[in-house]
Amino acid sequence: MASETEPQNEITRCLDLLSPESSDDAKFVALMLLPRLLQQDQETVKLVFGAMDFTFLERLMRTSNSSDSELPDNTLKTIAVNIISCCCAIDELLSKRQIHARIPTLSTLLSPEENEELTKDILKIFIRLSSANQAIDHLIDKNVISRIILCITATTNDEVRYLALQAVSYLTNSLITLTSTGQFVSDVVSLQEYTFTILNNLSLTFRTNQEKFKFDLLDFFVKIFSYMTDQFSQMVLLSNKTKLDKWTQNIRFGLKEILSSKLDNEQRDKALTLVMLLLNHIGLKWLFSPTTDLSLKQISTSSEKNVNDEFKFASLVVQLSCVEIRLMLDELAEQHEKQEFQLDKRHEVMLPTCYTILERSIEYLSQIENLLESQETSIELAGVNLDPELLLRLKGTMTETFRYIIEYLVSVKETTPIEKIIRDESVLASIRVLSAWFAEESSLEKEISQAIPFLIEICQYCLKDNIEVDLVKIVIPAFLNLTPLDQPREAFITHGGTQIIINCLMKSWSNKEDYNNISDSEVSDILGPLQILLNIVVSEREKFIVRNEEEIWKIVKIGLQISQILGPKLKSYEYKSNENQIILLGNTLLFCLFVVTNTSPSSNMFDKNVIKKIFHIAKLFYDDQNIISQRDVWKQVEEVVLLGKQVLDNNYITI
Repeated sequence: MASETEPQNEITRCLDLLSPESSDDAKFVALMLLPRLLQQDQETVKLVFGAMDFTFLERLMRTSNSSDSELPDNTLKTIAVNIISCCCAIDELLSKRQIHARIPTLSTLLSPEENEELTKDILKIFIRLSSANQAIDHLIDKNVISRIILCITATTNDEVRYLALQAVSYLTNSLITLTSTGQFVSDVVSLQEYTFTILNNLSLTFRTNQEKFKFDLLDFFVKIFSYMTDQFSQMVLLSNKTKLDKWTQNIRFGLKEILSSKLDNEQRDKALTLVMLLLNHIGLKWLFSPTTDLSLKQISTSSEKNVNDEFKFASLVVQLSCVEIRLMLDELAEQHEKQEFQLDKRHEVMLPTCYTILERSIEYLSQIENLLESQETSIELAGVNLDPELLLRLKGTMTETFRYIIEYLVSVKETTPIEKIIRDESVLASIRVLSAWFAEESSLEKEISQAIPFLIEICQYCLKDNIEVDLVKIVIPAFLNLTPLDQPREAFITHGGTQIIINCLMKSWSNKEDYNNISDSEVSDILGPLQILLNIVVSEREKFIVRNEEEIWKIVKIGLQISQILGPKLKSYEYKSNENQIILLGNTLLFCLFVVTNTSPSSNMFDKNVIKKIFHIAKLFYDDQNIISQRDVWKQVEEVVLLGKQVLDNNYITI
C-alpha cells in the first residue's frame, strides 16, 4: 500500500513547497522533485500548474552566474524551461496567460551555439504555443521573432534550424487562419511587420545559402504561400511595395539558381510551384519586372541591364514550364491510348501549375505587344531595348507548346468518349489555357481549325447536361477573338458554334430574376456571347441572318429588352449608367441595328414595332455621344458607337 501512496505523497509535499509563501530554498527542493513527478500523468501536471509560482520561474530564467548558488544558472534555467514544456504538453494549458507571459523571457534563452538542447526545448514550446490564439500576440513581438529567426539564419545546426523554421511556419499559418476568419485581435501593423521580418530574413538566406537548407526554405515558402489566402495577401503582402520588392527580389535570385541547375524533378517542381503561387498572390509583374511597383511604361526608369536580366529569368521560367507541359502531355496521351484515365500525383499538381505560369505570361506578353504596337520603334519597351531575339524565341516556344496542347486535345477526342473527357482534369486544364491563348493569339490557323470543333462539342455537352464546370464561359473570350477571322469564323459556323452561343445567351437571359435591372455579373454573361454574334453578323450580313433568321430575331428581342432596361438611364446632361452597362448597350444596339436593317421587309420576322423601339433608343444613345466620349469607357465603345450611328443615319428614315 505504501508504494501506491508514495507518489501521491510526493506530489502533495511538492505542491506545499511550491506555494507562494514558501521560501526560495523550499521551492528549489520542489524543483528537484518536479521533473520526475511531471512525467506521471496529465492530472499531476495540472495540479502542479495550479500551484506553481510563475514569478519564481521567471526569476529562475533570468538568473545570471552567481558564485554563491548551489546550482549552476544554466541548470536552473533548464529546470524552468522543462516545467513550462510539460505544461505546454497539455492542450487546455496552452491558453493560460501564466505561460504566455513567459514567452519574451523564453526567447532570450535561445542560444543554439551555447545551449543546443535548451534552445530546441524552447522552440518546441513555441511550436505548441503557435496554436493558441492568445499566445500569438507575444510570439509575433519583433524581439521574439527576431530571436527565433536568428536560430535559422545564424546557426549551422540543422536540427535547430528545422525546429525554428517549423515554429515560424506554424505561427504564420495560425496568423493566416485568424486573419482570414476575422479572429486576429492585434493591430494590422504588427502583422505586417512580422510578415515582412520573416520574409525578408528568410528570403535573404534562401538567396545566399548554397547548402541543403536552401531546399528546406524552398519547401517552407511553397507551404506558406499555398496556405495563404487572397485576403491575407491584400492586407499584408501588398500593403508596402518597397518592402515587397526586397523579399521578392531575394526569392527571384534563389529560384533562378535552382531552375538554372541540373536538379531532380522534385526541386524543380517546387521552384515552379513557388513561381505560380507568387504570381497568384502578388501579380504577374513580379515575374517579369525588376520591381513590382513599376507599370510597363515606368520600366524605363530602371537600367536596361536590369530589365533584360529580369526578362531572362521570366523567359527561363516560361520555357521550363513549356518543356514540362510537353513531356507531361506526351505521357498523358499515351495513357489515353491505353484507356488509362488515372492522373498520377505529379501530373495532377504540375500540369495546372505550369499552365498557370503559361496563362499569366500570355497576359503580360500581350500587354507588351500592345505597348510595342504603340511605340514608334518596333522593339523598344518604354525606352528600354529588350532583346528582340529573346522575345521571338519565347513566343516561338509558347506557340510550339500550344501546338502540342492542340494535338493532345485532338488525340484525346479521337480515343476517349466525351463523358470521360469532361471529367478528365488534364483535359479541362488544357482547354482553359488554350482558351486563354486563343483569346489573345490567332496564329496556328490550321491547328485552330482542328481545335474549334472539339471546343464546340465540349460546349454542346456542357449546355445539354448542365455540367457544373462551365467551360462555355471559359472559351467565349477565345471565340470572341477568333470569329473576326475568316477561316476560324467559317469553322465556328460550320460546326454549330453559332447555335451554342445563341443557346448560351438565351439561357443567361431566361435565368434572370429581376428584369428591371442588369447586374455586373449579368453584363459579363451576356456581353461576350453578344459580341461573338455581332462579329458574325457584321462579317456575314444577310447570308447569315437569312440562314438563322428565327434564332437571330430571338436575340434581337432580348436585345430590345436590354435596351429598354438601360435606355431610360440615358440623360443628355448626365449619363447615369456605369461603364459596363454603356459597353453592353452600345454592342446590343449595334447588333440589333445590323439585324433589322439586313432583314428583308417581306420576312415574317420583320417586326416594325420592334424596329421602331430599337431605333428610338438608339437615337437617344447616339445623341448622348458627346457625353460618352468624355468618359474613360469611350475607347471601348467608340467603334460600335460610330458604326451604329452610321447604320442608324442610313436607315432611320426608310423604316
